[in-house]
Amino acid sequence: YASNGNCSDSVNFTINEPTQISIPAVLTDVTCAGGSDGQIVVAPQGGTPGYSYAWTASGAGNSPIASNLTAGQYTVTVTDMNGCSLDSTFTINQPPPVNFGSFDGDTIAGCSPLNVEFTNTTDPNLYVSMFWELGNGDTSSVSPVSTTYITPGTYDVKLTLTDAAGCQGEVEKLAYITVYDDPTAHFTANPGEVTVFDPTYQF
Repeated sequence: YASNGNCSDSVNFTINEPTQISIPAVLTDVTCAGGSDGQIVVAPQGGTPGYSYAWTASGAGNSPIASNLTAGQYTVTVTDMNGCSLDSTFTINQPPPVNFGSFDGDTIAGCSPLNVEFTNTTDPNLYVSMFWELGNGDTSSVSPVSTTYITPGTYDVKLTLTDAAGCQGEVEKLAYITVYDDPTAHFTANPGEVTVFDPTYQF
């Protein structure tokens, strides 16, 4: 405002400020339990463009994308050209582990050669493929499956299942199969020799 005698004038000024920073994001959860294929992509808005990024996610660096993430929480700090910043925390989830497998063998102990038939008793709606490791070097991808154990001892049997998402889980039974040593006959005969006068043996 200015005055010169009876004359006056005024000038108005407008001070602008940028809009507040916001951090929209697209999250990709981990595909399988224990995996590391999660991802966060942020697309900041507001503030003064020319953003920089600082992540708690290892290896993300100054990037709007954080990749190869395991399940957990991650925070990004976005700073604009004027030094204004905002933090935002995101959660990457994962599905439960594939731990629903089950199987049975029709015979689990006996003498060599021991023939065993294994059956996958898992709900068939929960998996798309299977793989057997039968402990004697035999493998299979069908059920039921039969194998023969020759060498005496114990054998571990493992069944690996893959679900529709490509995630795998396994059920293993340790020392599930037992093959016994072949029996050896031991005896003595009395008398040592038989004659027509004493034709009877005792064992």
